[in-house]
Amino acid sequence: MLMDSKELRINIAKLLKKHFSQERISVHLKLALGEEGIYESPEGKNFIIALLLESAPDGIRVRGTVKGGIQMECARCLEPYEHQIDLSIDDFFCQPHLPLMTESGGLEGEVEISGEDSYLLEGDYIDLNDLLNDYLILALPMKRLCDSDCKGICPRCGTNLNVSSCECRDDYVDTRLEKLRQWLDREGV
Repeated sequence: MLMDSKELRINIAKLLKKHFSQERISVHLKLALGEEGIYESPEGKNFIIALLLESAPDGIRVRGTVKGGIQMECARCLEPYEHQIDLSIDDFFCQPHLPLMTESGGLEGEVEISGEDSYLLEGDYIDLNDLLNDYLILALPMKRLCDSDCKGICPRCGTNLNVSSCECRDDYVDTRLEKLRQWLDREGV
C-alpha cells in the first residue's frame, strides 16, 4: 500500500492558464511506514507538507518542505522509534509533449518525455503522491537504528541489551571448534 492521499491531487487549471503564476498548498497528513512504503494511516505520525506550485510554459515547478516523524523499527533491538524527517522539495512536472530546439534555434517536431525520468502532467490535475513518496523513501536511513550506540538483543535469549543484561555466556564455541577451544584452554592462550 503506497501513499494515495486525495489531498495531494491538486487542480492546476488556473495555473496552466497563466504562465509564471503561483499557488501555495499546505497539507497535514498522518503517515506510517509499511513493508511496501509510506502510506496514509490514522495511527501514523503527523506530517506537514508546505508547497509552492509555479507554472511555466513547459510544466509546473513544485518547491517546498515536508516535516514530520515516522514510526520505524530498530534493526538491532527491534524496538519501535520515531525518525524525524525534514525535507526540501524542488522538482518539476513536465508537459507530456514538448518541442525540441535545434542548433539553428528552430523547433523540431514533438519529443516524448520518458515517464521514468520525470513526473508528467496529465490534464488539469497534478498528483503529488508519487513525488512525495519518492522523496520520503529516499530520506529514510538505510540502517534503521534507534540510537547509534544501540546494543541490540542477545542472540541466545532475546534480552534487549539496552534495557538489561543477560546471563548468557560470551565464550560460546561452535561444537565443530570445541577441540580447538580445549587446546587453547590447556595451553593458557
